[in-house]
Amino acid sequence: KGTPFATHEARETFKRGTRVWDSVPLNPARTFGYVRVSTEEQVKEGHSLAGQERYLKVWCADEHWPAPTRIFRDEGLSGSDPSRPQLALMVEQLREGDLLVLTHPDRLSRDTEHLLGFLRKISERKVALRFGLLGPEFDPLTEVGRLVVTILVSLSEFFLADMKRKSRIGIEQASIDGIKFGRPPRFFKVVKEKGRDVLV
Repeated sequence: KGTPFATHEARETFKRGTRVWDSVPLNPARTFGYVRVSTEEQVKEGHSLAGQERYLKVWCADEHWPAPTRIFRDEGLSGSDPSRPQLALMVEQLREGDLLVLTHPDRLSRDTEHLLGFLRKISERKVALRFGLLGPEFDPLTEVGRLVVTILVSLSEFFLADMKRKSRIGIEQASIDGIKFGRPPRFFKVVKEKGRDVLV
C-alpha cells in the first residue's frame, strides 16, 4: 500500500517527533509535594498552604504512597510567575521514580506555556505526577492528560486575567467617584458627610 513517507527514515523521524509521552509507572520510592498560594487567593478565596499540605498528606496515606519526603512551599507568589524559588529547588531535587503530588494544576502554574515546559521536563526525568482534583488514576503526563490539565490551566489563566481587569476597572471608577484608598494621612480624621467618608 502507498505511504505518505518517501523513506523508512522519514517515517521514523515523524514518529519520534510526534510520539506520545510515556506514562510514568506509579511505584514511587519517594513522594514530594508542592503547595502555592498568592496573596489575592489567601484574601479572596480562603486558600492556605496549611490546608493544601494537610490534603496532600492525607491523600498519600489513603493511596498507600510514601509520606511526602518534603512539601515545597511558595507563599504570596502568583502562578503566572515561573521564577518561584521553591519550585526551582523542587525541580532540582526530583529524580527518576519519584512521585510529585499537588492539589490542583493551577498550584503548579497559571501559564500554559510554563505548564507544558514543566510537564515535559519531569516526563523526561521519569517522575510521576498526580493532582488531587483529578484522582490517583489520572496521569497528566499522557497525551490526554496533558490536554486536560492544559484546558484547566487555560481557564485559570483566563479567570486570573479577568479578575485583574475587573479590579483595575473598579479602582478607576472609584477614583472618578472621589473614593480614596489606603490609610488616611496623619493628623486627619474621617467623618461622615452626606453618607460618605470625608477627611477633615
